[in-house]
Amino acid sequence: MISGVPLTSHPFNLDNLQKIRETSDEFPKPSLLSFDVFGTLYTPKEPVPVQYHKIASQEFGINKSVEDITKEFPKIYAALQREYPNYGKGTVEIASSDEWWSELIVRLFGIEHYKDNEISAQLCTRLLDHFVGDEAYSVYDDVVPTLTTLKEHGIKMAVSSNSDGRVRQILNNLGLSQFFENENIYLSYDVGASKPQRSFYDSVACGFYEREFRRRLPLKLKGKFLENCWHVGDDYKKDFIGPIQAGWNGIFIDRDHSSEFFRQRRLPEKESYPGCSVSQPVQHKHNEKEMLLLANNRIVITGLGQLLEIFKLEE
Repeated sequence: MISGVPLTSHPFNLDNLQKIRETSDEFPKPSLLSFDVFGTLYTPKEPVPVQYHKIASQEFGINKSVEDITKEFPKIYAALQREYPNYGKGTVEIASSDEWWSELIVRLFGIEHYKDNEISAQLCTRLLDHFVGDEAYSVYDDVVPTLTTLKEHGIKMAVSSNSDGRVRQILNNLGLSQFFENENIYLSYDVGASKPQRSFYDSVACGFYEREFRRRLPLKLKGKFLENCWHVGDDYKKDFIGPIQAGWNGIFIDRDHSSEFFRQRRLPEKESYPGCSVSQPVQHKHNEKEMLLLANNRIVITGLGQLLEIFKLEE
């Protein structure tokens, strides 16, 4: 719950699920521009399993292959989320998200529990510290220039991430916290819901509206606010389909042209998402920068700087 708004709410009592808008090249200034972080604003300097392997083997003499870490990590992560959902929040056994990640580390490496073994505890601390800063991650080259320009033009920005409070440390250590007020960082750990759930995006929209616009926008304009909320991210389901189904606008960032949008110039058809298809074939619009305008509420970009073109903020 955020600002007293139930997670099951449908913001502003509007049924936006089936709302489809015609394709356009003109977009007004966003009411809110929300960003995913991992894979959107920053990326690992090396694959995460490689970093786990290097620290464990070189500093602690624990030899587990990159291949085994790559294979076992997602399985252990999924099992822990089933056993202790939402990074263990509210459970008796897990006191913090740091303990949740430490539990993952000891299971991944098959070592003694961090509460019972000093070396295990040191490894957990080392990895936890490593993955909150520029030793582990690098910011994409187009992020700071783009966010700087957006901030200069008064665009309200937020972070929307399926993660725990460590994201705040990462943003600060990577020099990105200057663009996001702390109360505009929405994490699944705090919200109690996760992307692509509609309740997650409902909570972000309601919380942000109550704090930023309640006194300035009359009730009749709440719908306009929601129609002009945008979310940007690199995960097709969580960051594109999710916000669209919640009545937002979705911007899918595909930096390496790996999605079906660019491979085949069509919408992915592997799965069906009710409320996210148009009634007639979409004429893809694309330019030399490889931006696809699918409809007023869905755009595919290949670089964050294209946001400035979308909202006519280019110098």
